[in-house]
Amino acid sequence: MSAGVADGSITPAELKRILRDHVTTQVRRYKGKIRAWDVVNEVVEEDGSLRQNIWLTNLGPGYIADAFRWAHRADPHAKLFINDYNLEWNAPKIETTLSLVKDLQARGVPIHGVGFQGHLGIQYDYPGDWANVMRRFADLGLEIAVTELDVRMVLPVTPEKLTTQADYYRRALTDCLSVEACKELTVWGFTDRHSWVPGWFDGEGAACLLDEDLAPKPAYRALLGARAR
Repeated sequence: MSAGVADGSITPAELKRILRDHVTTQVRRYKGKIRAWDVVNEVVEEDGSLRQNIWLTNLGPGYIADAFRWAHRADPHAKLFINDYNLEWNAPKIETTLSLVKDLQARGVPIHGVGFQGHLGIQYDYPGDWANVMRRFADLGLEIAVTELDVRMVLPVTPEKLTTQADYYRRALTDCLSVEACKELTVWGFTDRHSWVPGWFDGEGAACLLDEDLAPKPAYRALLGARAR
């Protein structure tokens, strides 16, 4: 598709139709079966600008509103989310996403929630203001979800690192539970055997709740303990 756009064999009008048909087909196929959709994913850069991609370059920023409208038309009862990484702490990304949501709402675009991916690492500070960031989005009437939580570490694994990892998982769930609008928390994989992290972050891993032998790690018990409170 990118080659077709580059050589002119796919026009912007045709590209818009391709996107519309994709969104409509997917959402309509599972109408009434899927509660919520991540309609627009990772559209804000670290510096707060809109991410340059095939859609923005050829269709302009209006493709974001279009995607939400098409999804809503295909299933009016589904919750529609915008989703991004580092939204837990990155100030430029937070402010741009808030402004984007406000603009969509002002234009009557159906957007119902924001997803925080939650890809954390114990070599970095825990995002201590996360709950307050959630509340800022909740104040716009949005539902909140933690959508891709995992907590990686620099290898090798040590007992101390596992303890810190467990604390990060616990704090993430505690933050979600402290915000009334935060309705769900999803982990990004359940075992280190199949984690995406080693293939993306050189020398890092062990990000999941179960180890490579499917044994529960301290983080697993920490989540259970946080939920029981």
